[in-house]
Parts: sequence; structure tokens; C-alpha cells
Amino acid sequence: MHKQTIIEQISPEIYELEAEDARWYGSQTNNPHGLFYSSDTLHEIDSLIWDAANELTDSEKLLLMVAIYEDLPGYALLMLNWSRYQHFDPPTQALFWAEVRRILAQGDPAWAGPLEYHLALDWFELCSNCDSIWHRLTHDANTALLASVLRSSATTAWHLKAPLYARLIADVGWHEAIYASLHASYYTLYGQIDKHEALGYLQQLVIADPDQALATLISTFQVGERYTNAFGVEAMQRAAKKPN
Repeated sequence: MHKQTIIEQISPEIYELEAEDARWYGSQTNNPHGLFYSSDTLHEIDSLIWDAANELTDSEKLLLMVAIYEDLPGYALLMLNWSRYQHFDPPTQALFWAEVRRILAQGDPAWAGPLEYHLALDWFELCSNCDSIWHRLTHDANTALLASVLRSSATTAWHLKAPLYARLIADVGWHEAIYASLHASYYTLYGQIDKHEALGYLQQLVIADPDQALATLISTFQVGERYTNAFGVEAMQRAAKKPN
């Protein structure tokens, strides 16, 4: 099975319309609230790739899925990847992360949005051993990739993301992204936070703050349980690991 085979099964007209809709949702101007594009067509395509294309290897299915995703960027093509990944051989697992890196490094909002959500929800959330995944994504990463990682990082264990904050905070250009990550780390249901350490980063930030949101977050982090987020959920791994 090839991409063109899928397009013909769906019909070129429907495929083109779906692609236009998916790209529309990827625009911040059109979709300021970050809603994700979804349709039955995406679920149908997912089934064609992973359930019907028995002649393809997992690596070939993965590359076919990526080719379709670049036309139709939707979470429905990603949502089962975590469970599939557990059965991939090591080369296919490496290929998966290489493709994630490649896509996010482009800085295309339509591609990045569903994939960032996939990382936050299906990989980092409640993951107590995501060290290798985190390092795969952050090692030698360009600006677009690091920005995507930060936007995905609310549910990431604190000991992983804290060194990234420390690395980037000297550059004021990263301060808005660091603030957004720290804010989400506290106000996401399974967000991972160390308020004592986070306070140190917040107090170094230089950002436009007309609504005093930064000042409010600083005040919030000065009280209450150190490792507990706004929903009362305690961090899985408390203290940041110190270098040897």
C-alpha cells in the first residue's frame, strides 16, 4: 500500500478537502484556542495503514503514516502510536523519534500542534522513566524543536525539564516560552512542578506582563506544598537530579 492508494480509496476530492481543513486548524489566526482537527477520515486512514497494509513492515507503515500526517496533521493519526511503539523493534523505534524530531524542527504550527499534544499526553504524562525520550528530543535540537519540547513539557518530570530551563534562561528570547512551560506545569492536571526551583527561574524572567500574570505566579509559588500543582497532584520525581 502506498500514499496514492490511500488517497484513491478515500477519494482525491475528500482527501484534498480534509487536508485544507487540517491546515486551517493549524493556523493560530484561524484557531486561536488551539482546537485539534479530527474527522472519521483520519481514523479510516489510520486503520488502512496499520490494520490493512499487512504487506508493509512497521517501519514502512510508520513512514506512510508520517507522509499522510504531513498532509493531514491530526491527533487521530498519532493517538495509538504509544501502544504500537512498544512492539516496534529498536531500529523502528529510532526511526519514530527521528521523524518526530524532523517534523517538529520545521516549525510548522499545523504539524507541531497535534504532535506536541501527543508528546504531552501519551508520552510524558505520568511517565516515570522518560529520560531517554527527553534526551532524544532535546539533544542537538534547533530552536523550533526546543520550542515544541517546551510547549509539550508540562507533564514532564521536573528533573528532566529543569536543566533545559537553566540552559535557556540566559537568553531573553526564551523567557516567554519558559514562562508558558512553568505556568502549564502548575496549572495542568498532571503537571510536574518543583515550586521552590521554579520560583528561581520565574524571578529571572523578563517578559511583557500587562496583566501581572508573572507576578501572580511568583506569589503563588511562594506558598503551599513545594511539589504539588494547582490540582493538588504531587510530582512523581521530586528533586531535580544534580550532576555528578
